[in-house]
Amino acid sequence: MSNPEFKPEGSYAKGALGALIGALIGAIVWAVVYMLGVIAGIVGLLIGWLAIKGYDKMGGKQSKSKIVILIVCIIIGVLVGTYVGLIADCYRELSDFGLTMDQIIEIVNDTVAHNSELRGEVIRDVVMGLAFAGLGVFSLLRNEAKKMPKKEEIQQ
Repeated sequence: MSNPEFKPEGSYAKGALGALIGALIGAIVWAVVYMLGVIAGIVGLLIGWLAIKGYDKMGGKQSKSKIVILIVCIIIGVLVGTYVGLIADCYRELSDFGLTMDQIIEIVNDTVAHNSELRGEVIRDVVMGLAFAGLGVFSLLRNEAKKMPKKEEIQQ
């Protein structure tokens, strides 16, 4: 039985670009929520949903490789969202001191690199974020994988 949604044509590069754009849009929401001091699985779900929509809208090739591309883009979305949220939170706190964004980014990077306590908190937040995102997008990715044809369907 053939899947009517399956289209063997497409481009991994275009799909990956679309998935990355979707994940980065989700990362903006992640950053805002992160600034509020919350890590929410629903935002991880949003990142995954936007990555899938981006992949499909850009004409990504529909194969099992799509799942790998989506996972990588979702991880990038969580990492970027966490980092941007940390930078934005610090900017909110330090901008009154006349510091530029470049200076604040440098301060954050140096502090995370040299302060094991802050580095541990950031790593914990990233791991929690990835776990929540994983839980949020698991069913989405499983549904995408089910849409892929089996080998015998492709050969017919």
